[in-house]
Amino acid sequence: MKPQLYRYIQQILKPYRLNLIGFLTVGFIWAGLNTLTPYVLKLLIDTAVNFKGPIQDVFSEIKPYIVFYPFTWFLLCINMRFLDFIKIKTFPSIREDILSSQFSYLIQHEYKYFQNHFAGNLANKIVDLQGGIVN
Repeated sequence: MKPQLYRYIQQILKPYRLNLIGFLTVGFIWAGLNTLTPYVLKLLIDTAVNFKGPIQDVFSEIKPYIVFYPFTWFLLCINMRFLDFIKIKTFPSIREDILSSQFSYLIQHEYKYFQNHFAGNLANKIVDLQGGIVN
């Protein structure tokens, strides 16, 4: 990557450090829950299968796993809603920052530059630049 491009990306993303940390946090929580959920299900099944005693007492033995398994799915849903919230707060603002910074850069050019380049072509390049940002 060119050093200028790296500096530009860093300049655009600098105000969104907390949002980027939020993306990392969501990823780590997601990974943890995707690891924990099958393990809880395994513990539930193993405890029920290996239970020695009266059949009436099996529920009290597997009750913590029965409660915790849906709770992990609930936490996963909350985590995904948090991801959506961060995306809604971050991506439109980044798109707006890119458009405004590129437009500011463009209007600093001399009049001769605009005589040699079509204005619509220049505007389309700026719009195409921000079009690469996910929704």
